[in-house]
Amino acid sequence: MMWTSKLKFALSLGAGLVIAPGLGVAAMTSIEWLSRMEQIELSRGSMADHVHAEGTVRAVDPGSGTVTILHPEIGSADKSIWMPSMTMVFHVSRSEVLRGVKAGDNVRFEATRRRGAVMVTHITKIDR
Repeated sequence: MMWTSKLKFALSLGAGLVIAPGLGVAAMTSIEWLSRMEQIELSRGSMADHVHAEGTVRAVDPGSGTVTILHPEIGSADKSIWMPSMTMVFHVSRSEVLRGVKAGDNVRFEATRRRGAVMVTHITKIDR
């Protein structure tokens, strides 16, 4: 089927909305789109260095795929990521990253620079 290969190709390019003959509209949420873009970057080997840090979750917004974290100064080994101590809204790489996380949780998180932004790729609750 020709349309399935075209649809897969469009999605592989990160299309947010694809119109396919006979299919109607195939929509992707922002999280699905970001996840697909992350997969493309991983396959190209273009990931930047990453940071591990601890902080306190201030807010979680699954709809927009963001988590707000109060964190101390953080920085990567290669200096490509550096932030002073602050409360920051981070996008997450996949919606599953937010599963089980709520405001007030103390967390350990990993963040990487992707698509020009620092994104949280992993969160684990911790006891402090």
